[in-house]
Amino acid sequence: MRALAIVAAALLLTGCDDPGVIEAKGGNVRLEVIPAEVAAGPFPEHVLVNDSKQTVVYGHSYDLERWVAGKWKDVGFRCAFSGEAISLDPGDRSPAESLGGCADEMPLEPGIYRVSKDVDVAEGDATDDRLLVETFTVS
Repeated sequence: MRALAIVAAALLLTGCDDPGVIEAKGGNVRLEVIPAEVAAGPFPEHVLVNDSKQTVVYGHSYDLERWVAGKWKDVGFRCAFSGEAISLDPGDRSPAESLGGCADEMPLEPGIYRVSKDVDVAEGDATDDRLLVETFTVS
């Protein structure tokens, strides 16, 4: 029951039906946080899943925010990410990457967090820039 309440709260806080999924030709592209609930201390990992028929291009960078006093606040990580463009073919999953980035030694306080990641979805000869968002809880 608690997990259902957390999911419902996360959907309300993000302001849309499922911001962790974008529709693409022939399927979806989604961002997953694994696990969706962690104890204070360890960082979860994030994975991109491309269930579409289109190639997705992404990088290592992401934004991490915490729900505080009724709004999203940047957690203050100042990490440098490589500018590498990584292709994710249809039907593939990206390797899991820690949401701790350069701050693995800095524990997250209990609360609801939101990770945002930009991806480019190939649309014929052009690309469509999309934002994936997923939430997780630190208890």
